[in-house]
Amino acid sequence: MALKIIVFSILLLASCIISFQDFKSRLISVWAIILYTACCIGTVLLFGNVYSLISNSISTLLYFSFLFLVLFIFYFIKERKFTNIIDSKIGLGDLLIFIAIGLTLEMISLIVFFTISFCISAIVGLFLARQNKTVPLAGILVWCHLCFIIVFYSSL
Repeated sequence: MALKIIVFSILLLASCIISFQDFKSRLISVWAIILYTACCIGTVLLFGNVYSLISNSISTLLYFSFLFLVLFIFYFIKERKFTNIIDSKIGLGDLLIFIAIGLTLEMISLIVFFTISFCISAIVGLFLARQNKTVPLAGILVWCHLCFIIVFYSSL
């Protein structure tokens, strides 16, 4: 029980750091991403096993490969040229947070979580568009992930 509290406390701290940095400057420190990813992996190993981590990794790879293929095709059709999606549309920090969160979720949960989180991000984006600001996607995702963990793991 104490180990779970420690892992969740560090995850909360890393989420606060990532969220603050993303909302403030749209840049996230590498060490914060590493800390967050380590806590996500620790969470999977704490509540599951290595098989769960491997299965979640494969699901994440497949899901985001499909998602980025669709995005690539969309922007190719829209702009009539090849577009580097990373750093022009989605930041590298956002991508690394996607992967870290994906490691904690099984395939169905992954799809549902990211669908809901992207909808929440789009709603926030509508409000920020009025102020000509970009969406702090990683900052929003870490808070959605914390809410998911609290709801899901509180029953365990």
